[in-house]
Amino acid sequence: MRGQVGGRGDASVETAWQRYADLDAWSDWSPQIRKVRSDRRQLAPGLRGAVVGPFGLAVPFEVLEVDTAVREWVWRVSLLGVKVEMTHALRAEGGRTIASLIADGPAVVVLPYLPIAAVALGRLTRA
Repeated sequence: MRGQVGGRGDASVETAWQRYADLDAWSDWSPQIRKVRSDRRQLAPGLRGAVVGPFGLAVPFEVLEVDTAVREWVWRVSLLGVKVEMTHALRAEGGRTIASLIADGPAVVVLPYLPIAAVALGRLTRA
């Protein structure tokens, strides 16, 4: 199934992009992420690691694509054989930043994740 959600706020697109690019900042805006385990600390194609959520649950990930020019990136998370591919994008509109997420995967994972992602995207774009 494919699900989509978004958020908007007063942070500049550049500020929101830097929050994406800096793995150490993910826990600041994403309430479901406590920390990110990876050998590198910047978003880049081929980056692998794990996001650590509540109760220490570690979810492996791989970044598939990063396009800094258009402020878009794609990653795949996997847990117990269930894979979800997520495309994140940022754009400026009317002095605000719009963040969008498209998640492709099993409905049993995607549907409950979308409301959590909406909260995170709102925080990502907040000044």
